[in-house]
Amino acid sequence: MLHREGLGIVIGFVLLAIVVTAGAFLTGYLQIQILAALSVVLTLLVIYFFRDPERSIPSDERFILSPADGTVRYVKKIARGEILFSTKHRRKYLLDDVTKSQSIKDGAYLIGVEMHIMNVHVTRAPVSGKITLQRPTKGREPTPGDL
Repeated sequence: MLHREGLGIVIGFVLLAIVVTAGAFLTGYLQIQILAALSVVLTLLVIYFFRDPERSIPSDERFILSPADGTVRYVKKIARGEILFSTKHRRKYLLDDVTKSQSIKDGAYLIGVEMHIMNVHVTRAPVSGKITLQRPTKGREPTPGDL
């Protein structure tokens, strides 16, 4: 199953691969055949990136599932009034700056999940509850000092 947000992109790549592959068959030029093969491979990678597989979720309330594929890097207990930050590329980011909200009034847990390009990029709810804040934030490219 594909994630609905990526459906338009996937359709675009499929159409491009069809056009280039048809051109390769009609012309017989080696360069266009290579381009057709690359467009098919790229289309398959885009389909793989936007996949949204079904997950079997345990019904046991004692479990907290990761909200995303990847590697859980840390689970920190946050005390009331503690300054929250996240670490990315060895830099600390205040979560109040990221969320533009001071939403943590009571104790909480901060969970850091590192993802790479091959992980499923769908966020799921790890526990039952109510979402009080959802705000996408653009990242930045690491600088040489971060590495």
